[in-house]
Amino acid sequence: SSDTSAGYAGRRNRQRVVEIENPDQIVHTHPMSMAAESCRTVRTNLMFMSAESPNKTMVVTSANPKDGKTTVATNIAIALAQSGQRVLLVDADLRRPRIHKAFGLDNHTGLTNTLVGDRTLTQVSRDVGIDKLSVVTSGPVPPNPAELLHTKQFSRLLEEAASEYDRVIFDSPPLRAVTDAAILAPQCGGALLVVRARA
Repeated sequence: SSDTSAGYAGRRNRQRVVEIENPDQIVHTHPMSMAAESCRTVRTNLMFMSAESPNKTMVVTSANPKDGKTTVATNIAIALAQSGQRVLLVDADLRRPRIHKAFGLDNHTGLTNTLVGDRTLTQVSRDVGIDKLSVVTSGPVPPNPAELLHTKQFSRLLEEAASEYDRVIFDSPPLRAVTDAAILAPQCGGALLVVRARA
């Protein structure tokens, strides 16, 4: 009987190990996972932080590269969309953009095109097959990212996005590397700082 119980235990252990092909969409692809539940907990906390006047715009950043900010941004956006809110996820990391890779999109046009007046927000917003979620990729990487985020065009885009969506989430570069997130944060209603555990 000990062999049998060991066999059952082995099967249970094997079931717990799940290969995640795309952690950037874990809330969508593995909704019953502990990681997805953690993202939903963050979503709930964000929704209850200011229930009467919710922060419609939020920037997600981290101290260092590879801390997981893009993975958190994408999954929080998906979790908010799953709760019934209209969500716009914008790749404002104009140095090392990754949102387009997370959703398997091309990055020919995006945020930078709107900031130079080449496209409208509607023209660069993309459907990614998740109900109520739209995505704006970074577009071509510019030589002056910080300057573009400090323009009237960006302020207008922010106002337009906030009027059309319930939540607008910006993925941005890490704080210790460049000033972009520090420029974005005061223009948004809130900031979410991602910290790597056991770094």
